[in-house]
Amino acid sequence: MRLSILFALAVCIFSSSEKASAINFYDTKLAANDFLLVFHTLYTGITNDSIRYQCHAFGNETFEVDFPFKSIQSFSIGREQNQTQLYFVISGAANESMFYMSKITAQCHENRNTKVSLPQTVFFETQNMSHAIVSVDPQGHFAIGVTGTSVFYYNLVTLEHFTLNITWPDSKTFLPLAVDISHDFIYVAGNAGRKFFPEDNDDAVRYGNANIYVLSITNRHTIQFYDRWESNVYVINSAMKLSIRVNLKNEQVLFGIPTINTVHLLLTNKTSNHLVYLTSKTTTKGVRVGGYGWIVEWCDNYEKAIIVNVEYYGNSIKSGGSYFEYYDMNNNHYINNSTMPFSTFPNSDQENPGFSSSPMALLAATTSALYVMNVKEDILVIPSSKPGYFSVNHAAMTHSANPYSIYTLIPNIALCPPGTYKNDTGPWSCRQCQMNSSQQNVSHKCSQCNDESYCPLEHAIYPTELYDIEQYIGYPETPEIDVFADILLRNMFRTNCLRTSPFLYIMIALIIAITIAIIIGSLKFSKRTVLQQTNITRALQYLDLIEQGSLWFGGLISIVLLVLLGLAVLFSYSFYYQYPIRNEHEFDDNACLSNHHLNAKFETNLQFLKQNPRELGEIFHLLDSQDFTLNIEVISRTFHCGRLLIQSAYPVSCFTRGFISYASTKLFSHQTPTIIQLRGRSPIDAIRIGLTAPEIRQANNYVQALNFSKVFNDTSRIVGSTRAFPLDLHLTKIINITEGLTNVDQTMYSGLWFLAFSSEPTRLYVADDPDSVSSRDAIELKLAEMSFFIKNRQKPIARNSEIIFSTILFVCMCLDLLCMIFLLIKLWLKPILKLLILKSCPSNSWLHLLINGNHADTSSDIVELKNNMANLTSEMNILKEKMSSFC
Repeated sequence: MRLSILFALAVCIFSSSEKASAINFYDTKLAANDFLLVFHTLYTGITNDSIRYQCHAFGNETFEVDFPFKSIQSFSIGREQNQTQLYFVISGAANESMFYMSKITAQCHENRNTKVSLPQTVFFETQNMSHAIVSVDPQGHFAIGVTGTSVFYYNLVTLEHFTLNITWPDSKTFLPLAVDISHDFIYVAGNAGRKFFPEDNDDAVRYGNANIYVLSITNRHTIQFYDRWESNVYVINSAMKLSIRVNLKNEQVLFGIPTINTVHLLLTNKTSNHLVYLTSKTTTKGVRVGGYGWIVEWCDNYEKAIIVNVEYYGNSIKSGGSYFEYYDMNNNHYINNSTMPFSTFPNSDQENPGFSSSPMALLAATTSALYVMNVKEDILVIPSSKPGYFSVNHAAMTHSANPYSIYTLIPNIALCPPGTYKNDTGPWSCRQCQMNSSQQNVSHKCSQCNDESYCPLEHAIYPTELYDIEQYIGYPETPEIDVFADILLRNMFRTNCLRTSPFLYIMIALIIAITIAIIIGSLKFSKRTVLQQTNITRALQYLDLIEQGSLWFGGLISIVLLVLLGLAVLFSYSFYYQYPIRNEHEFDDNACLSNHHLNAKFETNLQFLKQNPRELGEIFHLLDSQDFTLNIEVISRTFHCGRLLIQSAYPVSCFTRGFISYASTKLFSHQTPTIIQLRGRSPIDAIRIGLTAPEIRQANNYVQALNFSKVFNDTSRIVGSTRAFPLDLHLTKIINITEGLTNVDQTMYSGLWFLAFSSEPTRLYVADDPDSVSSRDAIELKLAEMSFFIKNRQKPIARNSEIIFSTILFVCMCLDLLCMIFLLIKLWLKPILKLLILKSCPSNSWLHLLINGNHADTSSDIVELKNNMANLTSEMNILKEKMSSFC
């Protein structure tokens, strides 16, 4: 009775099944290890198969293999092959009674050839062979092919090969469906039982139970069986699909039976060579739906398991609904019905709509990436990301000559969203934080937020990130005084900001001179210092420019005048080089450094573009030829590059650092509109949009480097327009004309773009609720140039000849002024003071002596001189008398 019911169910399933997809369930058209990725594609309407491989040393560059056989069933490669073993095995049926294995050596060196002309192929004769399953041992030493009646052995080093007939113990009929090889054993999984309808069709619905055989091939070319494990559940396997994968570290075996949605975990005891059942996990699906355990795989140094789930009816995979799960298997963790995966793909953080639109068919894991192929024969590459980051979606690499695509996610750019963490390296996304867990062993702990569903802006970024960059600063106004002689005079005697005023230093020099004069005057009151005072005064008379060397005090004042001359020359020199002003127009706001010190006059006006003078033609052309780069920064804790799409004719680069995703692309022209799509429901706190461009120098024309950006944010709302948001960016040319400082200097022309956004901010923001951005649309950025331009002209206030002449004239003026002051003192002030002192002070006072001292000394000297002359005359007379008497 039971058999009748199962028979009827099998007939129902078979009769209602759809046609099989392009990839047969037992074929393996994808294989990878740390050095090679190989895959096979077959398209309807194309006669030539495509066998391709990638060498990891050369990135994503793909090479094609010229292979003579078209009937290809599987690719195989050793998981632990080293860099010198750059080969893989292709197998298939050469004809109805001939099976082949071909060793293909990839050309992974600098002088590589994209064609493989001499594959090392061996053939095996067999009978009644529907298909064979093939696997390569981990070290790449040999390959094994298994059928229901034979085992094929191919030594990949010596190229020795042979066929062994096989009788499966305890099984009347056995159909191998999966094989894997560890360091010590060969594991063959298949169905043992009978087949129902139709009897002569190898694709018939089969009824039986799943078996695993543990065996090896000895040096005597014999098969050694060790153990057999049999599932206690009888199944109808219409898909002809089983999956098996061995952990090379501890001989744990993952065994997937997709027909009953079950994955078993077993362990081979190396001491007794027995395969021991550990545990299993079964998912619940409809009676006609299966697929859990479609593919099983180990990754992360065999510490994590991957289980692929697809949905199929009969012998056809159902469109959509396929995914795979990650399970922790380290520290003796087993998979059972209560075990939950720590991550899945696809998910809200990791997705690829282009690839996921078709069901998954094949999967291969390496230490650096995960490779997945769907039934459309597109390939998805998920690289491993470091702790705290996960890989996100990126654009597909589509080959123009072939309809398949290679989708590659970007690693290490997306931070774990709030409420998640990732403390290991791998292709999976971040794990959910456990609210009741202490997280003691988590190096990257979960972010702490007041709201579990959304972290507000103040938790995501620093306020310093929210600032605009405006590059252009207008020219200052022309100073009120634009004559250099007036500027020099005003600067030398200004009293504001004394610490930088020349007037302060002149007063200090004058005070020092007066102090020295008092000291010199006091020296004459001491008889011991009279001689020194006389010498000093005589020396100072030689420096007297005011009284023409007749006054020693004039020498001291002349020194002060020289200090004034030095300060005037220093200011004139610095003023001369205050032209032109710097292109950045950066001025010090300090009141001590006003724009009165600028040697420049400025003119600013607006002109229509059609009225531009002929002299500006070259700078206009350079501005129009400047290449713009669009830069976008999305500020969010959960948004990443995979959700940002920029429609551009040039490649888009994107990376994430902290809570900001940075994207940039080159614009085709200055008028090209650009669509910026912010996909997903991740809350976006702020977005910065800007343009950059390199500088251009050509003769006397210079286009300044462009650096402009504006931040769009609202403290109470988030970026999430529910409809298309037009954003207009107006461009205005700014032309700066700088005349030459000397007659031989050329006029310089400098250009810069001035940018300003015009938008309706209320349309860009929505309430700070993640559900409100479910229908977020795109931002349409439109660039338009204004019909006028800004023309700035600057020319020097004074050139070198005027500055030199004005400086000399200023010093001469100061000298004449001092001479006039001393003359007035000598003619008016000195007599009046002398008269007042003589009348008011006694004759023996020091002031009286100071004024009359020189006169008294002179009278006594005259009297003494007269006495000396008289004495000399008397002596001469006596001498004459003596001479006369002598004669």
